[in-house]
Amino acid sequence: MKKENSKKIDKKKITCDSVYLEVSGNNIKACFDISKEGKKYYLLSKQSFGEASEENIADSLKELCKKHDLRPKRAYLNLPKFLVITRFLRLPSVKNAEIADMVRNEAIKQIPYSEDEIISRHRLIQKFKDGYSSVYLALVKQDTLKTYINGILKAGLNIEFIALSSEALFAWYAYELSQAKTKIEGVYGVINIDADHTEIIIGDNNNLAFTRMFATKQDLQANILEVQRSLSIFQKESNKTINKLVVTGSYGKTTEIIDGLQKAINVEVEFIDPARNIKLFGDSATLMADMSYVDLVGIAEKQNELQMNLMTEKLIQSKKAFAIRKGAFKSFLFLTLFLVLIFAAFAKHYIDRKNILEFVDAQMITMKPKVDEALKIKKDIEILRGEFYKSPLAVETLGEIYKITPSGIVYNMIEYDSSGSLILRGYAQDLKNVIGFISTIEKSDVFQNASIKYTSKRNIKGKTFTDFEIICSIKAEQ
Repeated sequence: MKKENSKKIDKKKITCDSVYLEVSGNNIKACFDISKEGKKYYLLSKQSFGEASEENIADSLKELCKKHDLRPKRAYLNLPKFLVITRFLRLPSVKNAEIADMVRNEAIKQIPYSEDEIISRHRLIQKFKDGYSSVYLALVKQDTLKTYINGILKAGLNIEFIALSSEALFAWYAYELSQAKTKIEGVYGVINIDADHTEIIIGDNNNLAFTRMFATKQDLQANILEVQRSLSIFQKESNKTINKLVVTGSYGKTTEIIDGLQKAINVEVEFIDPARNIKLFGDSATLMADMSYVDLVGIAEKQNELQMNLMTEKLIQSKKAFAIRKGAFKSFLFLTLFLVLIFAAFAKHYIDRKNILEFVDAQMITMKPKVDEALKIKKDIEILRGEFYKSPLAVETLGEIYKITPSGIVYNMIEYDSSGSLILRGYAQDLKNVIGFISTIEKSDVFQNASIKYTSKRNIKGKTFTDFEIICSIKAEQ
């Protein structure tokens, strides 16, 4: 472990770019990414609060930043696995677009909520020669994230990424191996022991193969039995056994379980100090006695290993729009400076036309990268504007849709695709309603060529509904 004495560092010269957060129970864990004279440190902290409300989370984050006199620009949130539904799936396709569609359909089947109530993301594990692919599906209710997201935003922080703890732990181990200059080989397990929950992931070479989380027990033997149960489930599902088990996390919890594991299972057990390859600021190491910051370090050090961003679509689109506006403003300033330079040059050299032309040519060459950037930003703005226009459909089209829609049909999404076709996605009480609706669409004065792209049944609170996707085109104006 590399430790930096806080007394030797002038806090006024410390900068903080990002903070990595986890909200669990009534605690917020924070890992501040700070720098001093080109050196990187992690400052670990925690804050307790009462009820998990937006206001309490916001106030606790403000207090954390105030206590350490830090003003991070970006926040990354780690979501413990027990808040997320996860599944390993084997899908009959190796095409990314088809895999995404299949994952979306599977997501709707997995939980009794409508599509607009959940966030679904997936990690592509492996593509096989037989035309199948293995994916890791993660589902979370939007309401579950609402309190966390709004609390962080109210604290004045911009959310960059919401990670799943399983991916974060996988990323941490990849970072540790990279520091040790060791390749990932064979089947191995990694256990992260935290104060109130323990997570075990199993990797097969470079692929994530199994994840499970359980409540950390006070009884040592009970925790060992949970680990044995996890290994047994994996072996039964995959017909494989691990050849190594890595234990990390809270110092107080890991030291007592390692001896017990070595006696209980016939596998090499290795302890990895979670702070061995990072520089800690001040007395941060003392917090690791009771809590694990492994996931937060994994997100900080190996963001490229994370494939599933559990941010809401609304938040993602908002960030994209902000980035484009920011880029457009910068480009505007560069273009303004360019025009000022041209005008100044003209005022100075207006007598000699040759000098003017040479000067303008030189300035054009110098400013070309910025001009190209401005043109790209302009194109991005046009694309974004097009997306905004596509979302609120034309009033006439939208009016006709709801005019011909019978009772029993409920929409989750209405949009245009890239070919100009209209996509209607939702659910009905019965398949007959969907088939009958196709005939209604064909009789419309506005739509034509209606067809059912897919249907599937699911149960919501004891009732069976039929999900559907209908695609049709709009008749050309005469």
